[in-house]
Amino acid sequence: MSLICFLGCGLIRRQVHFQRQCLFRFYSSASSALMLEDHVFDESPKSHFVINRPAPHVPATRSELFPLVSRVFKSLSWSVARKKKFGNWVECHGFSHSISCFRIIVHAFALAGMRLEVWALLRDIVGFCNEAKYDTFELFSAFLDSPQHVERSGVVFDVLISVFASNSMLENALDVFSNAKHVGLEPDIRTCNFLLKCLVEANRVEFVRRVFEELKDRGPSPNIYTYTIMMNFYCSDVGCDAGMRQAAVILGKIYRSGEKPTVVTYSTYIHGLCKVGNVEAALMLIRNLHYTNQPLNSHSFNDVIYGFCKRGEVFEALQVLEEMKSSGILPDVYSDSILINAFCRKGDVMKCLD
Repeated sequence: MSLICFLGCGLIRRQVHFQRQCLFRFYSSASSALMLEDHVFDESPKSHFVINRPAPHVPATRSELFPLVSRVFKSLSWSVARKKKFGNWVECHGFSHSISCFRIIVHAFALAGMRLEVWALLRDIVGFCNEAKYDTFELFSAFLDSPQHVERSGVVFDVLISVFASNSMLENALDVFSNAKHVGLEPDIRTCNFLLKCLVEANRVEFVRRVFEELKDRGPSPNIYTYTIMMNFYCSDVGCDAGMRQAAVILGKIYRSGEKPTVVTYSTYIHGLCKVGNVEAALMLIRNLHYTNQPLNSHSFNDVIYGFCKRGEVFEALQVLEEMKSSGILPDVYSDSILINAFCRKGDVMKCLD
């Protein structure tokens, strides 16, 4: 079942046609203002922007917006844009004119590849809408570009997904994700990974699975970081054998996809094996990885050492410690702490002091 389908019922509310009409009217007026021959501007934040020929028949509240749009378009000066808080402009000019103005500025920075500036502007807008109880689900429609400019809108919607996800507004992020794909935009895989990570951390199990299936079926194609996030998701359920079976499936998908597992991927899987008590399998995997010169770290060995100590098999844990040293990985403070605690519980104080 497509993510677009299951989010479409009740969650996604679009008024794209109405917003396009409003934005097109404002965009046309703003574009006319940009074409005035007598614009004078200076990038210095202290300078004044002067229009020698004011456009006739433009309401005062809207005419004040044109210099800001023009200046940002011509200078791409963040020092100018960052002083304009969205909430202040809404108080002076109303929400409709302000969102139209900021929409043009956001797209201008996006076209220039200035993602941090796009992030800051969208965070300001989202924060205001959230506090003022505006319908944040309508922001996608508000920022939806005209059909001939759909391709240029990708960065904006990537950042909007990230802003929503980082503010724990996961339903909004999913709404933008599905709507962007609906109009032919493919989010960047890094943005999708961030959304997936936030869903995992929030334990939104059903959404995690649906988004991952959407990526596999319709793109963008998962990369090693996507698979590692899913590995962590399935290994996080303590004592769940079903989760570990799914984690094994993920490992198989990684190999078949041609992606190269990272040290984090392997250590996550080893940690999961030890949590469900399959310490021998974890140790066997470590030995195979060492034999094939695959990445290993102290976390993987520590998990196995802890697994043996938890079962009271302290001397087996000591053997793993020796294997750790022979593999060229130095024990850390956690390695020593695990063993000291284990020997103290057994009452072997002298061994603790060795």
